[in-house]
Amino acid sequence: MTPALTLAELDPAARRDAIASAAAALANGQLVIAPTDTLYGLFASAASEQALARIAELAPPHSEWPEPECWHAPGSAAVLEAFEVRLPLHRMLIRRLLPGAVRFLIELDETAIAQGVSALGVPRGVIDRGGVVSVRAPGHATVLEMLGLAGVPAIAKRLAAAGWSPDRDPATARNPATEAGVLVLDDGPAPFGVPSTAVRLSRDGSWSVASEGAVGNSKIARAAEYHILFVCTGNTCRSPMAEMIARHEAEQLGVPGVRFRITSAGVAGGGATTTPEALHAVRAMGIEAVPARSRSVSARMLAEADAVYVMGHHHLDAIRSIDPSARADLLDPHGGEIPDPVGLPQQVYDQTAARLRELIAARLKEAWA
Repeated sequence: MTPALTLAELDPAARRDAIASAAAALANGQLVIAPTDTLYGLFASAASEQALARIAELAPPHSEWPEPECWHAPGSAAVLEAFEVRLPLHRMLIRRLLPGAVRFLIELDETAIAQGVSALGVPRGVIDRGGVVSVRAPGHATVLEMLGLAGVPAIAKRLAAAGWSPDRDPATARNPATEAGVLVLDDGPAPFGVPSTAVRLSRDGSWSVASEGAVGNSKIARAAEYHILFVCTGNTCRSPMAEMIARHEAEQLGVPGVRFRITSAGVAGGGATTTPEALHAVRAMGIEAVPARSRSVSARMLAEADAVYVMGHHHLDAIRSIDPSARADLLDPHGGEIPDPVGLPQQVYDQTAARLRELIAARLKEAWA
């Protein structure tokens, strides 16, 4: 009989030792019950024939279940390192939602799947099926520590698959599990108590919710939002033109599944209205232009943006004075500045708008091609 390890009863050093013991057991082909953020799972090394045979014995595969077993990775970086996920949106979703209560069904070509499972040391057909790989990184510190220490690719099944319920708390599963030689790592009830949400990443670049679970659709949709912030001085000429042009260019680019959020601000914005010349220059391109009140860039705006583009080097200095850790770049990747057209003839505004459009189109294609 294998004893259960109740982490709540242990001091920090003993707790670390217990998790290390569970990791060693997993690496050696033993089955381990451990918590995730959703439910408790019956873990096995997918690189061990013995462990795969044992988990299939205790929790037989469901003949009607269309998905492969789910690889439980120690983090999003491990997923992106193992599998060549080329599409920017898919990489963004994986980074933003893992670790967390989401599992991804990633559609990949045969070469990418073969290379990935081979690098992991997993037999074909375990975590892949029909051109789809199933992965997640649980948002639970205990199991992430265990997976990292084990150093083996692990799969996990719900306790209910082995007839040990409830899934959220391993207490009632202790006797049958320990009698079956399964090590139990008890860290209290799983936070969510419901299965993870399955998100399919399709080869056409889109995403969809395959089955609902702990993470709501709205949170996944927010993770697929890409926020671009343009910054100039007064937020009346250059950055408003960039905002309107970028909104049009992003729509024309048509990235499946991405919702672009595009805003602008100034390092010295103060409530003035977009200049008529700026509006005229944008409308002359056939792009909708609506006047707006200028606003000052803030630390919160910078933190919320995925990309911050500025018109000149002094704007970078101003942003760093607000938040030294903020990531911002000149809109021109070659280091050129976009001169301020304020007070100059309409022709200069038109030239500025044309230059902005050229640079914005290049930036969008660079990020989302």
